[in-house]
Amino acid sequence: EVLTACDVVSHLPMRGEKISLNVSVAFGIAAYEVCHRLL
Repeated sequence: EVLTACDVVSHLPMRGEKISLNVSVAFGIAAYEVCHRLL
């Protein structure tokens, strides 16, 4: 239900035994990728 309300859904693949990233780390990774693709 929540996913259907989203405009964009993304996936951050993780290696190793990590279960999740906190919001600030996930945002930093996404922001870096967006800036990297725009420049």
